[in-house]
Amino acid sequence: MDSLSVVSLITAMVGVLTSTVVGLLIRRQQGTTAETTVEQRIDRLTTTLNEAARTMQQIETEMNERRRLVDQLREDVETYNPWSVVNLVFSHLAAQGLHPVLGSAGDPGVPAAELLRALGVEPAAEGNRQVTRDIREHLATLRTAVLGEP
Repeated sequence: MDSLSVVSLITAMVGVLTSTVVGLLIRRQQGTTAETTVEQRIDRLTTTLNEAARTMQQIETEMNERRRLVDQLREDVETYNPWSVVNLVFSHLAAQGLHPVLGSAGDPGVPAAELLRALGVEPAAEGNRQVTRDIREHLATLRTAVLGEP
């Protein structure tokens, strides 16, 4: 089952649940009696269905906004270095009222790489100080072995 089918199924389930809950609340609030006419029931059902449709539309709008964000992140991965992606994610989190911290215990390279991998981005070597440091150490070892220089 692809993600679009899952999203559609979840949306439908939310709509049914919402309409049921709203219907029960309306019925409870208005106090259903034996004197309720068919027209009144139809009106209440119509109102409930309209509210459920609005709720589903709001959910769909939110999902579309999140899809656009994912698409933007994918484009950014193609055009920016990994730190730009981390910056974009942190900016988005800060805009949501969160206060993300990366590498509060030292070098932020390792947690940043983990964040990128969680987003489906493989960090590039040129953006990783740890890789650069390891390459320099390896070159120094080779230089010492071949040329005898420290």
